[in-house]
This record gives sequence, structure tokens and C-alpha cells, in this order.
Amino acid sequence: GFGIPVVGSFLGWTEQIPALTKEDRKQVVAKAVSYLQKGESVYIFPEGGLNTQETLMAFKRGIAEIYLSHPCPVIPIGLIAPKRRVKNKMSRTAGRTMTVVSRNYYANIGKPMEFKAALSLAEVDRDKACQSILDELGIRIEALIREIKTDKFWS
Repeated sequence: GFGIPVVGSFLGWTEQIPALTKEDRKQVVAKAVSYLQKGESVYIFPEGGLNTQETLMAFKRGIAEIYLSHPCPVIPIGLIAPKRRVKNKMSRTAGRTMTVVSRNYYANIGKPMEFKAALSLAEVDRDKACQSILDELGIRIEALIREIKTDKFWS
């Protein structure tokens, strides 16, 4: 959205954190932590984009870096849309094909998670600590999505 002039301005006005360019991505963790330090919430899509609705994409490291920089509960949310609602459309405004979700999608909110073992591990090996957080979070979000499909309101 930040690549679309009018939309990008709106997103900035609503305090969205841009991660479009390499320079933007260098600032994401610090900006997110600054919001958390003020007692605000941060919503992050750890995959960095919309997936195929069949499997999760690899999580980006940002969520783990945010947690290690400012430990606070992470509330996992499984989001999924029926395949028929996910389309690739050419955006004339953005000048590229974009994956979009039209109409409904489903959300399953999990219990808050903390990663205390990762905090200790980060003192010795930050990369392993980040991967530990991403693995644990990925397992939980996959379970939340599976629950949508099997036990909740999948259509």
C-alpha cells in the first residue's frame, strides 16, 4: 500500500509502519518498539505479505526482534480467507499485480504468548533465539488456522 501515492499517505497518517523499501525495513523494529514503550499495540503480519491460503510462508525476523528488544505478550491471530476470495489483480495505480482478499476472511485469536527461553538464548545466540520464537509462533498460528477450518466457522 505504501507504494501507491494516495494510499501511502493515508497509511502514514494512520501511523502504519512502512516496510516497502530496504531503508524502511531497517526502521521497522525501532519504530514498533517505540510504540510498545508508549503502551500502544503493534499489529504485524510476520509473513510480510498474503500467502496462497494453503501454507504459511516463512516468517520474517521482525516479530522476533521486536520481542527480544521489548518483551511483552504476543497475541497470535490465525487469519485465512476461502481460496475463492483471494485473487491476483493488476493494480493500475501500483503498476503491478497484487494479491487481494475480497469480502470475508476468518480470524481466530489465540492466547498471549511469551518466549522466556528465547530471552535467555538471545544472550548467547540471537539468531537461534529469533528462530525459536518464529518456530513457536508459526506452530501456534498454523494450529489457529487449522482450528478455523475444522472446528469453527469455515465455509
